[in-house]
Amino acid sequence: IEVFAYDSTGPALIHKKTLTHPSHCRPNNIVAVGPDQFIITNDGVAQTELTNFFEILTGYRGGTVVYWDGKESHQLLSGMGSPNGIAYDPSKNKLFISEVHTRKLHALDIAEDKKSVFLLSSVNIYSVCDNLFLAPDGSVYSGCHPLLFETAKSIGDCDGEATSSSQVLRAKFDSDYKTAVLSEPYANDGKEVSGSSIVAIHDNQMLIGTVC
Repeated sequence: IEVFAYDSTGPALIHKKTLTHPSHCRPNNIVAVGPDQFIITNDGVAQTELTNFFEILTGYRGGTVVYWDGKESHQLLSGMGSPNGIAYDPSKNKLFISEVHTRKLHALDIAEDKKSVFLLSSVNIYSVCDNLFLAPDGSVYSGCHPLLFETAKSIGDCDGEATSSSQVLRAKFDSDYKTAVLSEPYANDGKEVSGSSIVAIHDNQMLIGTVC
């Protein structure tokens, strides 16, 4: 994990330190929960192209979610099928995680010390959702891949003509986080935006990022 400081007066980030730990085996996404604390998703355990192929082929659920308290690592979840995007709501002390293999968005309560979580709900999203964005109103947005085979093909040919469908989903949870209303503020066949992987909302505008 690389830690940078941001200087608003300059054009560059300042590298502060590198954090390594055996539990940070294959980090996919990260969310800060304190000055030196963060939570990461490890989307699997394989460390080579061959073992990654077998992990995908067998559907092995080796994904984990890990909290770093500034000194030590604490495993929050294990046995997941490629956990990917993660978002944290400090006002409600809630954690949101997208899981690729199950095509679900999980809402969790997180303990005050951040060392344990409690599952509140798992919402079917019927799409492979990548990174998450928490909007000011508490809605969770995600850039998603509705047709994963298209995404896999286009990633292997980023400079070619292959494109993949894009989709942005919005989940608005109820007050107890047991259910959520899903909406689709954006969808495209890939000709306008190919391979959506992240979305950010600001001032009633939407910025969509792609995998390549």
